[in-house]
Amino acid sequence: MAAALIGKTDVGVKEFGRDVEVPENPTAKLMYYLDSICYVLNIEKTERNIRKLRDYQNYRRLSAEETDQLILLCVLFSPDVLLGKCIFPDEEMCGMDMNKFYELSAVSHRFLVTEEIVVGGQTRRVQKILFFRDIWLECFYLDPIKQYQSRIESIAATVQGRSVARQPAQQRAASAASSRPANAQQPPRRQITRPQTQQSAQRPASPSNCVIL
Repeated sequence: MAAALIGKTDVGVKEFGRDVEVPENPTAKLMYYLDSICYVLNIEKTERNIRKLRDYQNYRRLSAEETDQLILLCVLFSPDVLLGKCIFPDEEMCGMDMNKFYELSAVSHRFLVTEEIVVGGQTRRVQKILFFRDIWLECFYLDPIKQYQSRIESIAATVQGRSVARQPAQQRAASAASSRPANAQQPPRRQITRPQTQQSAQRPASPSNCVIL
């Protein structure tokens, strides 16, 4: 899978770019997505092992734990979190490419951009602006992340279990006590329960344009 990393404007900003080949593998594609986001945001100093997680040509070298870390980072820096802040769907800005990167100052006169955004409780400095077509987003994020849906649920369950296990014993005891009937000698009242349905959250529609690193 070929993708272009190209950037140029007509306002005096230096043109830059290169062509890359991304393996046809969901892990490699997510690594490529993360690599692109690392190019957009300054996150190398806050995330451990980030260089290995960006090396999509060597995706086979990732351990199971490192793959979980990759998935968690891709969820943390998901497109819906960054959309309209440092990544934008725009076919015109992409030109003939799937995506393009621009200097922040080169697009500030056309788009509402900011130099810093908060993700995961940390302030991240915006280094570049990414424009993309829908096909880029589908190929390098939406489609591959779907293949790891069951794994994401498993990771979430594990994290939640660890969080509960770390609760102080007194807090767990108090929580258990509060759930007991007020009078232990009286049988609990019979309650009638009815099944409830919950509408799943829908992912925002894919942007109409895409860009990539």
